[in-house]
Amino acid sequence: MKLTNALRAMPDVKFRVAKSQLIDDYYEALIQRTDDEPFMFELAPGVFVDSKEYEENILLEGAFRSKVITPKGAQMLMAWYDNDVFERKVKKKKQPDESLVEYSRLTYEQADPKDKHAYDAYQEKLAKKNRPLDQIDRSEFTFEFLNELFIHRIGFGMGSRQLTIAGIEVTKTVTKHKSNSGKSEDYAVEISWTDDNNEVMTLSRGSKHAGNRRSDPDRNWGLGRS
Repeated sequence: MKLTNALRAMPDVKFRVAKSQLIDDYYEALIQRTDDEPFMFELAPGVFVDSKEYEENILLEGAFRSKVITPKGAQMLMAWYDNDVFERKVKKKKQPDESLVEYSRLTYEQADPKDKHAYDAYQEKLAKKNRPLDQIDRSEFTFEFLNELFIHRIGFGMGSRQLTIAGIEVTKTVTKHKSNSGKSEDYAVEISWTDDNNEVMTLSRGSKHAGNRRSDPDRNWGLGRS
């Protein structure tokens, strides 16, 4: 089941707030990490969940990069709903929609094939990232794979970091960029290495805020004259 459908199945939950709480807050917590060890994510004050369990049940990647939950994830959402973890439009408690309740009762074998595929794909990706780095083939060097490999092995983080992958030193550089209003931000990521012909190979993903004055030291980071 899509995470968005699950949220809509919980009456009076503030949809955008809850979605941001479940996705954006988690990735913000990941950015603060300096290692790849599982950690206890604080979903709400005093409400903690194991990061591995969270990713496996709440943040699976479905079609078109949508987030998919497992039946266990549905159980977790309903428990949080019952304990007022999510903001509501009205305070009076209501029962979750029957579609979410029924989904929470399914076993893996009974789940929708699309949901099982999302879970299986997550486990397959995890297995690939857990291989010894010298067993990875250079043909696998894509931006998505290398970026996820760095996150898995050494966490998020700003600046430059290195891993020796397939016998090659690979560098990942992350730079934060802010919008002109300063209310939002994103990151430019560059991954580079030198191949056997001594040529520098680069894979990158830009930031939509990269050209803004808040990202430009020559304009005093958009703060006016210094």
